[in-house]
Amino acid sequence: MGQPNGVRLSGINRFVDLNSGIRLDELVTRASLSLRVLYPQGMRHDQSFVRVYVNNQLSGLSQLSVARAGVPHTVEIELDPLLFSDFATIRVEYDGTYDSECVDPGNPTLRFDIRPESALTIGSTPLNLVNDLALLPAPFFDPRDNRKLRLPLVLPVEQTEASMKAAGILASWMGAQAFYRQAEFELLETASPTRHTIILTKGKKMPEGMSEADIEGPSLMIVSARKTLGSNICM
Repeated sequence: MGQPNGVRLSGINRFVDLNSGIRLDELVTRASLSLRVLYPQGMRHDQSFVRVYVNNQLSGLSQLSVARAGVPHTVEIELDPLLFSDFATIRVEYDGTYDSECVDPGNPTLRFDIRPESALTIGSTPLNLVNDLALLPAPFFDPRDNRKLRLPLVLPVEQTEASMKAAGILASWMGAQAFYRQAEFELLETASPTRHTIILTKGKKMPEGMSEADIEGPSLMIVSARKTLGSNICM
């Protein structure tokens, strides 16, 4: 969950926010939160809960178990996938109480520890995007994706100093977009069958598997991969 030391919630600090980016070319089909937790005995467990909000909308609720109090255990909470879009904020909120007419939020009984092995799991299916240059640098680089950028490049069959310079400029620009994520470029002879690929070509010489395009002068275009849903090629 991006919390290497875990999180401690209490009657005073009741919630923690987590951020997750959803790629432009993906549709979330399932989502769940697996919380490895520990909380003390002494609470009114029948009136103590952990709530999960996605983009400020309640998506999951779990009542604390009296039988598991004082013992580390896992709480599984299913989330509504329809609430995930672009940048999603997941809020985990602790709502605990104990036997008293006047509850002190600072009472040490009100404690809910979330351990670092907790995880947010998101399942998705690829989407076909419109081949629109206005989306660049997406889908080849998507700022919603916090993972390391891994981008395949296909260079012209006959490599020249100019083509190598163009490849270097492109890689440099994509690396700057990736910023803290870092970037890795894989040189291929043909477009990847499963990933977005950038092709640098000269004249009308298309890489293997690509039909000859009607190119007049310097051009930039995005086309859909023939066999893979959700994969695009930038030429």
